[in-house]
Order: sequence, then C-alpha cells, then structure tokens
Amino acid sequence: MLLKYFNSNRLSLMVVIPGLLLLYWLPVFIFPGTLTPVFHLQEGLFSDWIYQFNDNWPVLASFLAMITVMFISFLLSRLNTIHIFIPCRTSMPALLFVLLYALYPHFYLLTPALVATILFILLLHRLLSSYHSDGLSYNFLDIGLVLSVASMFYMPVLLFYPVLTAGMIRIRPPRWREYVFTVIGMLLPYLFLFSIVYLIGKNPSVLIRQIPVILLTTKETELTRAGVLSMSVIISLVVLSIVYVFRTLRRMKTQARNFLLVFLWLLAFAILIIMFIPQAGGEMICFGAIPAAYLLSLYFSLCKKTWVNEVLFGLLFAGVAAFRLLN
Repeated sequence: MLLKYFNSNRLSLMVVIPGLLLLYWLPVFIFPGTLTPVFHLQEGLFSDWIYQFNDNWPVLASFLAMITVMFISFLLSRLNTIHIFIPCRTSMPALLFVLLYALYPHFYLLTPALVATILFILLLHRLLSSYHSDGLSYNFLDIGLVLSVASMFYMPVLLFYPVLTAGMIRIRPPRWREYVFTVIGMLLPYLFLFSIVYLIGKNPSVLIRQIPVILLTTKETELTRAGVLSMSVIISLVVLSIVYVFRTLRRMKTQARNFLLVFLWLLAFAILIIMFIPQAGGEMICFGAIPAAYLLSLYFSLCKKTWVNEVLFGLLFAGVAAFRLLN
C-alpha cells in the first residue's frame, strides 16, 4: 500500500513529502545546538561565502538547506514530467532524492555542492532538451555556461564533463561546432569573473592559483560500521534497479532509452569519483542521488506491487533512517 501511494501523483503528496523532509530537520530546529559545523575546505571560488553564512546564521542556513532540498526534489519530478523517461506521472523521484540526500553527512546545513546541484539539474534539462532540437543547437552553450557557474561553488562538478559529452553524443548526432560551444560556455564565466576582478584593481592570478589547490584538496568521509551496513542495503536496492533498467531498455522508446542510459553513466561516474577521487568528498552524493533517484523510481513505478517489493521499498526507508541514527 505504501508503494502504491507514493507511486501516485496525488495532491496529498505535495504535503507528505515536504512533511517528511521537515521531520528529518525537526531535531535541528528543536535543538539548534546539535548542528555540526561543516569542516571548512575550499571547494570553489565562492564556497567560502556559504561556509561563512553557515557560521554566522546556522539555524537560518539549515532552514535554507531544507528549502533547497525541497526545491530540488520538485525540479526532479518536473524534469520527468517534461521529458517522460519514466513512463508515468509520479512523485517518486522527489521522495527518493530526499531519502538519498539524507545519506550525506552534513545533511542539515547549506553546502556549496547543494547550490551546485540546482544548477546541475538545469544543465540536465538543457541536455535532454537538445534531443528535440533541429539543426545547430545552442543548448550546448548553455550546458557549458551552467557547468562553469556550478564549478565556482563546487569545482569537482567539472569531473562530470566527460560523461556529459558522452551523453551529448548519445542523445543527438555529433556536430563539432556544438562541442566547441560547450567549451566556450565553460570558459566565458571565468573570463568574465577574472575581468571583473582586474577592473576593480585586484590581481586575477590570485584566483587562478586557487583552482589547483581546490582540485587537489583531499576530503575524507568516515562511516561507522552501522553506517556501512545501512549504505549497503541502499546500494543493493540501487543495483537491483539498474538490473531492472537493463532488462527493460529494449522495450522502451528511443528517447527514454537514451535518457536512462545517460543517467546510468552519471551514476556510475559519480560512484567512481567517490571511490577513486577523494578530493570530491562526500558531497558527490548530492549528484549521485539524482540518477539514483530516477533509476529507483523507474523500478518502483513499474514493478509489480507485491509484498516483496513493498518490503524492498520499506527497506529503503529503514536503511536511510538507520544511517541517520547510527552514523
């Protein structure tokens, strides 16, 4: 019954999902002294502004983080409504993103990665929209611009550039000028920023020297044994959804198949970054949660509503709850 309810598009879900999010944040609002400060590491040229905001107004920063997660969950559902890669109208992506984002250690505070996630979803929208573009598409210029601005808050997001390029090739026939547009789009915001810095009488080389420092700074994320067990349950469910996607790809329309393949690549790339590039840190969960939410939504939306799948859906809730309590 729980699976059937969340798989619907009922109006009450517009209250239930934000209510679930508020339930996660309730301990922080009741006991604001329990807020754990985010360890300050420069992750982008603008990331220090967000950390200073957290330090000066922690409760307000926590409230804005909750609103931001709520907005992102709405955007994810809206993205599926526009591009229809899950063949039904469902609020499942919004719910699952909220659950998966809760795996991030600094869940309650505003972070540079969370801000960059909003821009990353806009980038995905422009990428998927290019499927319907006739002739030369300027969506690729937008993709480069948005990716560049997102990197000013959370620079490791640039690591997704190869998989985004592969997605462009998959979604539409390659046109070399469109990929040049992407590179130009990535360069323009930095050229504009360095020009502004120079015009106000400061040395742009100071900013340029910060970039390799940001990219080479190692961030560590520690998990307890209970946290590892909870994470293992959630990863197992994600793997199950991936297997299901591979089994059903042939029966899907070309558009949905291409879009879901892009999400599979994004998830695989996010996992590889977390495993082998410690400079990205646990914040990469914010980006991996996007394709994971869609893949899980596809499985739970189309699977038979048997007691086994009800239990699996309940395990997802239980795994996240255990992770938050025990890690």
